[in-house]
Order: sequence, then C-alpha cells, then structure tokens
Amino acid sequence: MSSFQLNEVLNAEIAWRKKEIISVRKAVEGGGGRSGPILRASMLILYAHWEGFIKKCSEMYLCYVQCKRLPLSELGANFQALVYRQTFSSGLSDKGVSQWVRMAEHFRQCSNKRVNIPWQGVLDVHGNLSSVEFFKVCQLVGINYRDDWKSKELKIDGALVGVRNSIAHGEFCKIEYEDYLEVEGLVVDLISSFKNEIENSAIMGGYRA
Repeated sequence: MSSFQLNEVLNAEIAWRKKEIISVRKAVEGGGGRSGPILRASMLILYAHWEGFIKKCSEMYLCYVQCKRLPLSELGANFQALVYRQTFSSGLSDKGVSQWVRMAEHFRQCSNKRVNIPWQGVLDVHGNLSSVEFFKVCQLVGINYRDDWKSKELKIDGALVGVRNSIAHGEFCKIEYEDYLEVEGLVVDLISSFKNEIENSAIMGGYRA
C-alpha cells in the first residue's frame, strides 16, 4: 500500500460518512425533524461516525505501515510495542525477569529483521471513544495529540460521548437543534483533522524510529 493508496482509502471512508452526516442533518431540518426523538437518534449517528472513523482510519494506517515490512529497529517505539505485545502477550503476567530476558533476546535477534505489525483489532479502546481513549489511540499509532484536540476534550466527553451514553441507556436527554449542529461540527472537524495527521505521518515517515 502506497501513501497515495492510503489516501484514496481514507478519502472514500470519510466521504461516505460526511455524506450520511449531511443526509441526517437534512432529515433533522425537514418534516418537523427538529423534534426530540429525531434529534436524539441523530446524535447517536454522529457518535457512531466519530468512533467508527477513528478506528477505521487507525487500522488502515497500521496496515500501511505493516505493508512497509520494515526491520524492527527502524520502527517507532509505538510500533515496536505492538510487535512485542503480540509476541509476548502470553507471558506478560510473569513476575520474574524471564519475560524481560525474552524481550531483550527477541530485540537482539530481530532488530534487523522485517517484522509483522498487527493491525486488526488492536486498538486500545475500552468502552466509548472519550478524550482519554482518543489520546491512547494517538499514542498507539504514533501521532501527536494536537492542542486543538486537547481544547475540545470537554465537548468530546460531554456533548458527544456523555449525550450518546445517556440516549443509548434510555435516559431522557433534551437536545436542541443548536446543540446538534455544534456536535456535528465537532465530529466533522475531529475526523477531518485526524485524517490529515495520519496522511501527513504516512508521507513524512512518522512511523520510523
């Protein structure tokens, strides 16, 4: 997979999501759609695109790096950690030094060998994609957690994730049309900027040590 092919995949992934977000907003705006039930259902869809795109985009980037088949020593620390977790997951509960010896020996033997990077089902997302979990995803794929993302943490955890949880758990949550528009803008901005960071990292070789 080339950086151009990665870009094509991510463009297609974000395009259908943005198209659906626009369709949902039209449904909200038309035919009395500004009523509570439709707004609440629409908030769930916005959250789904937030979590869905971040996970898909991250997996495609991991797949892109895997296709490079780089030696272990040339990979960034986050990718080395993924390789180690896959290789030594069965022994990480050991209380002795044996697991660390095994890891050191593995690095010594494999530092100049091409390695496989796990990319499917490896995202450390526990529960909903809160700002804390989003930060973990950024660490895992090795991109900087931007200042503008940090400034949006309260909105991510409250207006997006918190409202989603209330609705999904059957609680009454009054949503105003203006609230919906704010969250829509938040989601579109976050997934677009995350996509840009992933693409820039692919082009600039941010996955390298």
